Amino acid sequence: LPHHGAVVLTAEADLSAAPIEAPAAAAPDAPAATGLFLASLAESARGTEATAEPLRDADVLHRPFAGGATSIGRPRRPAAGLGGTSAARTAELVVDAAGAVVGLRFDGPGLASGDAWRLPSVLADLASAVPFAALADRAVAKPAEAYVHAVRLAFRAPTHDDEVGASFLGAPAVPEPDPDARYWGLAVAPDVLVVPATLPPSWVTRLARVTVEEAGGVAHEARYDGRVPNLGAFVVRLAEARLDALPALRPPPPPAHHAVLVHRTAWRAGARRDGLAYDRSLGTTRGYGDRRYLATEGAVEAGTVLLDLEGRVLGFSADLQPDDAERVGSRGGPDDGQRGVVAALFADLGAPASLADGLDRRVMPAASRAARRLPWLGVELEPLRGAAVADALDIAGPTRDGTRGLVVNLVYPGSPAERAGLKVDDVLLSARRTSGPGADAPPVDLKGGPGGPE
Repeated sequence: LPHHGAVVLTAEADLSAAPIEAPAAAAPDAPAATGLFLASLAESARGTEATAEPLRDADVLHRPFAGGATSIGRPRRPAAGLGGTSAARTAELVVDAAGAVVGLRFDGPGLASGDAWRLPSVLADLASAVPFAALADRAVAKPAEAYVHAVRLAFRAPTHDDEVGASFLGAPAVPEPDPDARYWGLAVAPDVLVVPATLPPSWVTRLARVTVEEAGGVAHEARYDGRVPNLGAFVVRLAEARLDALPALRPPPPPAHHAVLVHRTAWRAGARRDGLAYDRSLGTTRGYGDRRYLATEGAVEAGTVLLDLEGRVLGFSADLQPDDAERVGSRGGPDDGQRGVVAALFADLGAPASLADGLDRRVMPAASRAARRLPWLGVELEPLRGAAVADALDIAGPTRDGTRGLVVNLVYPGSPAERAGLKVDDVLLSARRTSGPGADAPPVDLKGGPGGPE
């Protein structure tokens, strides 16, 4: 069913059970749902048993999803993201005190929001059921695979500078990239592709060449343009070639219990393989950063394209990589800022082409010699002059009686320090890497030594 959490089975012969008939009178509204019962069948040691339990007054009014209608009962709260749910789905009848069927429950402890659980709504959806074999035909506008292209990445060999830098900064061991791997990019503009894949920073700095492949083995030169903020996805920009791009649409996400299509692309047996699978939305639920994320019934891996039943591209799936992951990781807890796979929907992020705006370019490809260059901050500093100066400036506590901290004497115009908002007479207490190898290391205190600031 496209709008209810159920599938339809057709028997080869008529069953002995009588079919459900729509009630003659309308079912009670949600606020007056007392007097309704949930009836179901269950297997026990005594065989198949019929059970019925009332909907209690205390369970009547709940709002399971933001902006959704009031639900009856206590609905199951899905996990925030595309990790799926392992909870078993059941089917139960909603009956009145006389035993007349007034609705159906498919979605766990609670009823679907609004009137979706009522029998007329379910029977109406039965007429629009989508055969599994016809799911691919629902992408009627243009196949999603026309916008998905293979991206090949070539990396320079690691040098002593790369290895020493990673070891010195305490970065964990990172496996070598597979030279034959293909990544799959979604053309959001004629010259821009978004690739929902996570690249370790050490790979990005060694990136030497990017090519985009089309059918027939035609390869186009491209360049790495940066990472999409908060997501395990990056952008590549074509040098000269142009591709068919996604329409500038922002389709609404599927409501709870509505079907969603998942387009997967892989390279197997020396050829590209595209497939379209069926899943179901569980609505949205609150997750990392106090934001709401689309939840799905089945697990959806990163790197897939999400579509509605009309074939419109809703967005893609990607690893959630919050920009404040380093801040969270520096607190000393086990949390490293990674929150699994989430749906990156154009309805939330903006038109497809806008994903190439405001990219994170803190880690970019660099030649071997460039990897040895120290970063330039654009400030001149001097150490604090002891506890007396710290007391006079009323900063004895943060500076530990003047034993740490550097005073800003000059900020160069146009420097990274100026863009960060530093001003003369600011006192810098500590510093740390915010991205790349060593980003998970704790902050380092800034202090003056015999030869000047350390």
